[in-house]
Amino acid sequence: MTSVIVTGAGTGSGRRDRIASALPGVDVLVNNAAVVPNGLLGTITQAQLDSAFATNLFAPIHLAQLLLPSLQAGGGGAIVNVSTAIGGRGWPGNSVYGATKVALDLLTRTWAIELASSGVRVVGIAPGVTDTPVLEHNGFSAERIAAVGKLLVERIPLGRIAQPEGDRALDRSGRSAGGFVRHGLCVAGGWRG
Repeated sequence: MTSVIVTGAGTGSGRRDRIASALPGVDVLVNNAAVVPNGLLGTITQAQLDSAFATNLFAPIHLAQLLLPSLQAGGGGAIVNVSTAIGGRGWPGNSVYGATKVALDLLTRTWAIELASSGVRVVGIAPGVTDTPVLEHNGFSAERIAAVGKLLVERIPLGRIAQPEGDRALDRSGRSAGGFVRHGLCVAGGWRG
């Protein structure tokens, strides 16, 4: 399995061509990147909006479009869109992140219907709070991450934050999605949002 990280997939046809030629024969696309701008409505900057929408929403669209011929070639591949368990709930300071993930959920449901006849499965996974560096990468201090984590654990019946390797919902290829045309799998430890 080859993993490639692509940002700004929609930037110029030359870049798109380079990405496509670097990824021949792709049969599984996992859209798992996320930017989490934090701030209340009056504090969100244009740069935060641009970054969140480019990474969380536009990149999955561009990559799916770019790789669609390859995904369809062998009788059907899979697109796995990673969303969030809190996307459909109000969460102060996370309106932009939530909005991008709700939009990704709608894309997942729509693409599943649009691509079903070509054999491409589209699966959505909505993890809850997971121990990843996403908050650190988005400027949260270690103290703030610990404080938020403690608050969130109180709302998770399992009483712990998920671990990326230990709490996998599907195998890496999404093949255990089997006959699903569309499925939104919430992996949130019983999250009560």
